[in-house]
Amino acid sequence: MLTDLAHWASIVLLAHAAFSCVHFKSLVDDPKLVPPTDVVIEVLVAVLLATYSSVAAAPPLKPIRCGQDVSPEVQDAAFHAPEFAHVHHRGKALAARRRALKAASAPRLV
Repeated sequence: MLTDLAHWASIVLLAHAAFSCVHFKSLVDDPKLVPPTDVVIEVLVAVLLATYSSVAAAPPLKPIRCGQDVSPEVQDAAFHAPEFAHVHHRGKALAARRRALKAASAPRLV
């Protein structure tokens, strides 16, 4: 309940600060002027409320060690994928090509 209220309050404060900033820029022609202090404080309060509502609404963290959550059988099943266990690859063909290139580029003694 409190996190929902903080979330919506931050949205309203941020919208009001944006409206105040646009209104201030329409009244003043100098682009180098910064927004008034109350608008800056309003934005900071809105960001703090949004941060609080995001952190407070998050679910509890899980433990770092995965051994507490997952049994070893499940991990073995997850990391064993037979479709990725290839025995036929290009290593043999590449090695033969490399040997042929070395033999062709080796200096010959006459």
